[in-house]
Amino acid sequence: MTATVAAQSGQSDDADKIRVMIVDDSVVIRGVLSNWISESRDCIVVGSHVNGRRAADDVVNSQPDVVILDLEMPEMDGLTALPLILERKPGTVVIVASTLSRRGAEVSLKALNLGASDYIPKPEAANGRATSAEFKEELLAKVRSLGGRAKLRARGGALRKPAGIAPSPAPAAVRPLPAPPAKPKPLDKLRPYSMVPPKILVIGSSTGGPQALHKLFTALGPSIGKIPVLVVQHMPATFTAILAEHIGRAAGRSANEGVDGEKIEAGRIYVAPGGVT
Repeated sequence: MTATVAAQSGQSDDADKIRVMIVDDSVVIRGVLSNWISESRDCIVVGSHVNGRRAADDVVNSQPDVVILDLEMPEMDGLTALPLILERKPGTVVIVASTLSRRGAEVSLKALNLGASDYIPKPEAANGRATSAEFKEELLAKVRSLGGRAKLRARGGALRKPAGIAPSPAPAAVRPLPAPPAKPKPLDKLRPYSMVPPKILVIGSSTGGPQALHKLFTALGPSIGKIPVLVVQHMPATFTAILAEHIGRAAGRSANEGVDGEKIEAGRIYVAPGGVT
């Protein structure tokens, strides 16, 4: 009896954890990431695969909240697997991993446009950075932030009933589920829109930022012809130059990585260089 209760308790605890699938052709990277995720109290590894095809075939069975997806793999790479994963399990958070190179940056931002939620620059296993504390901290922060939101959305969807369908009466022996908690009241009211035209627009973003910036500038592009726009996004130096090109195309505006001392002009977008402190 005691063993059964303990097993049930463990299953209940696991149900609250963020479910993570790891997809990478490097056995070293898979091992390191699996250890980090397994050591985390709020996460659990539900799948580990050597290429995108195996991940796409397993995503329905494993039901991950987060997929850490390498982009350079044999048989099926990450870009090919990404739409399959999102098609077979909509709402999955995909964090793509790529090398710190211009090609890696290009492919990562292309993956964001295809539906990935965020990216992480993957250190080379050979130089020891694959086990660095900084890489571990950044990876777990993204998994917790994005995976936690995904779990909340999934729970909220489960609580909503289809319109026009009356709920079935609960059996007498079954206690009804408690009502969902009331939405918290906003602490502060939004300030009214200023009637003074802005002279400059400054945007800061971090986890999930590249995808959000692409959506924002697609809508914002026609409205920023009379002011300069400054963007700060947490990412490596190699990536920020590519990010500027991508959001420039999304906005239909000139965009570039900012240069110290240059004069800013209306209608242009400037991205702060990565790696500068």
